[in-house]
Amino acid sequence: MSNLERSVNVSEPEFLELTVSNLRPEESYTFRVIAYNDMGPGQSSAPLSISTKPDLQVPSRVESLQAEALSPSSVQVSWEPPSQPNGPVLSYRLLWTERPSNKEQSVEVNGLNYKMEGLNKFTEYTVRVLAINRYGPGTAPVTVSVTTQSD
Repeated sequence: MSNLERSVNVSEPEFLELTVSNLRPEESYTFRVIAYNDMGPGQSSAPLSISTKPDLQVPSRVESLQAEALSPSSVQVSWEPPSQPNGPVLSYRLLWTERPSNKEQSVEVNGLNYKMEGLNKFTEYTVRVLAINRYGPGTAPVTVSVTTQSD
C-alpha cells in the first residue's frame, strides 16, 4: 500500500468542486483541501477518506450455445464459457420458454451443460443461458430454439 500524494491546482476557485479522474476501482483515497492566497497556503482541511466503486462488469454472453432434443420430454443443452468473464464465473442461469404458452422456467447450473426433463412432446422451446459473476448475470444472452420429439 503506497501513500503517494498528488496535488491538483484548481484554476477557477469560485466553482468549489473538482472531479478527480484516472482513479482505480475499489481503491481507498484520502482528499484534503488547502486554500492559497498571496500570503501562501492556509491550513489543510480535515482529510476525507473515500473508496471508489467496483468496476461493475458482468460477463459477456456464453459461446456455442446448443440444444438437442433427446426424446419427446427431454432436451440436452450445452455451451462454452463467455470470452470475457470479467472475473470468475460463479454459475450459469438456464432459462427456457415454452411456445406458444410463453411459460418460462429457469435453473442455476454449475457446469457447461444441462438436461431439461419433463417437457411436453413435439413442443418448441426457446433456450437462453446467462453467465453469472460476482456483479450479477451477464446481459444480451444468446438464444436457440429446439422442438422436442413426437412419440
